[in-house]
Amino acid sequence: MSYVFDIADRTVWSPALKVGKLYIEMVASVARILGRPSGVHAIANDYYDIDLAQFQAFVDAMAIEYAESNHDIYRHLLGVILPISVALIFEVEPMWRPTVRLEDILDQAHDFSQKMPR
Repeated sequence: MSYVFDIADRTVWSPALKVGKLYIEMVASVARILGRPSGVHAIANDYYDIDLAQFQAFVDAMAIEYAESNHDIYRHLLGVILPISVALIFEVEPMWRPTVRLEDILDQAHDFSQKMPR
């Protein structure tokens, strides 16, 4: 069993149940902290549709938080979810970049993109 994440009717990630559940919980937490929607919508318990424009805005806001924070632990926590989220966007828009320059996150996203089951 696995989770399914779709963008524009395309499956961009199909992680194991625990991985998918953890990612969803992390996205929901960050969305609450940032006070903005994530663009990730439940279709079923293990099936999620991602609104690309809304998700890009959410990931960009997360990237700005990451870039502007001076708090090492906060940056580390955002740095766990951020490259995974960028990798999901890369599946449908490989040239997308956040408005802030984050080469370390982009490098991780490219690496994760190769490891994420579809």
